[in-house]
Amino acid sequence: MATLVHVSSPVKNPSHRRVFDIEYAEAELPNGLKIVGMQLEKAGPERIIMIQSPRTSPRSEYMQQENLRVQQSPTLKEKFPKLKMLTVELSHYDPTGVSRSSQVKQTVNVAFAKSVFRVACHNQECVRGDFDLSPKLGAAVAKKKPSIVGEMCCQGWRNRQTIDIEPCNNILRYKLTLGY
Repeated sequence: MATLVHVSSPVKNPSHRRVFDIEYAEAELPNGLKIVGMQLEKAGPERIIMIQSPRTSPRSEYMQQENLRVQQSPTLKEKFPKLKMLTVELSHYDPTGVSRSSQVKQTVNVAFAKSVFRVACHNQECVRGDFDLSPKLGAAVAKKKPSIVGEMCCQGWRNRQTIDIEPCNNILRYKLTLGY
């Protein structure tokens, strides 16, 4: 989202106020304007437009890439026509594998769910982590297995300050039940 700030002309009398008009734009900016960090552009002799881009972080950039990958993938039904039902049971654990932070059981709608089957790491600050169950699911469908059980370790980094220093190592334990 782009933030546009329109500023009135400078105040000549101390009793007058300067007006700031803030607009938010979800769409592309007109006339070839591009957002590059924070920049000021003159919009005439009496106005200045300040354009500010949203903050980006290594995690948000990674999440954007992964979300695009998921959106562009075919549905489970398209990729695995013989798969009729999928139930997932997921449990998130800390790196020691002792303390469980969440557990969920869900029946997946194979007609609409995407075939890139990723699960977010439970560490909200994790960078370039998460769990991709797509290869496990693909292998199970290829062998027509009724279920698979396993454990994955997050390969991301604990937070942006510890990139290349401290791995996340959170654990996901999963059970996928498949119907054909």
